Amino acid sequence: MRFIFIFIALWAFGISVFAQNHIPTFVYHRVGDARYPSTNISTAVFEEQLNYLKTNGYRTARLSELPTLVNQTPAKWVALTIDDAYTSFYEYGFPLLKKYGFTASLFVNTENVGGKGYMSWTQIKEMADYGIEIGNHTHSHAYFLSMADAEKASAFEKEVRLCQQLLKENLDIEAKSFAYPFGEWDDALYQVIKKFGFTAVAAQNSGVFYSGSDPLLIPRFPMGGPFATYKGFVDKVKMKALPLKVDSTFVRGSQQVWHLQLEDAASFGAVNVFKSGSAYEYKKLGEGKMEISLPLRPSIRRTLLTFTAPQNGVWHWWSFVHVNPAIAE
Repeated sequence: MRFIFIFIALWAFGISVFAQNHIPTFVYHRVGDARYPSTNISTAVFEEQLNYLKTNGYRTARLSELPTLVNQTPAKWVALTIDDAYTSFYEYGFPLLKKYGFTASLFVNTENVGGKGYMSWTQIKEMADYGIEIGNHTHSHAYFLSMADAEKASAFEKEVRLCQQLLKENLDIEAKSFAYPFGEWDDALYQVIKKFGFTAVAAQNSGVFYSGSDPLLIPRFPMGGPFATYKGFVDKVKMKALPLKVDSTFVRGSQQVWHLQLEDAASFGAVNVFKSGSAYEYKKLGEGKMEISLPLRPSIRRTLLTFTAPQNGVWHWWSFVHVNPAIAE
């Protein structure tokens, strides 16, 4: 009888942990190319990060694997992604991935392949043959949200389809994953992406993927510019997802308003809110309920709001991006 009790207790504990699997995901662009500081990470720091993962028993996953892995027995998984297929990553980042035995996902905007500063098809194939996942990043990497509503969705769909076609023709690959250019999306683009049946889709708001996340809106911590540090990486590897959801969104006067709900709010400490971009207003509406309002048309293109809170001594993170497409980058 005691054995049965212990078995049931362990089974219940396993289900609880099972439901709380968290996989931090990171996005890189350039390695060892100081000409572009905002999207670059030094070769030395990148190696420090990989060495930390290796030394501490972490495993790397391809983005398309996350929806499956997140529902398996918890392990020390992280996902490394690379956007745009710059030559610097092939020259300085790829050798380090091989040195430490790690994989990653590379998102290719096919119009630029072979252009100045971009990988060639031969280089991309070499990475694919090693085991790097090759994903779709549209053909031209355009600012699709800046297009007129009447043409936006069709132009986006055409580019995603063309990128799939060129990846198939040049690499014999049917991409299973996608990354939104500039991390920008709206419902129209989201509905287009659903048509293609991608297993996983990356956005560019920061955060951690967990069992409650939308696999078509996977958050990623940026590793470029001031964020590309060893300590920052280690802190974020240990981060868990904050189970915060958008309950509703609406316009009130000249403000865009979001009502948010934090699951299991009583188990978390005080929620902190940070912003990068336009001013915002924050109100608590009750236990786990909160309201965020921003100017309907802020004066900069992207405003990032980040929410953090502790639970049992571990920090949890969630964020979202509001885009004003009328503002040029």
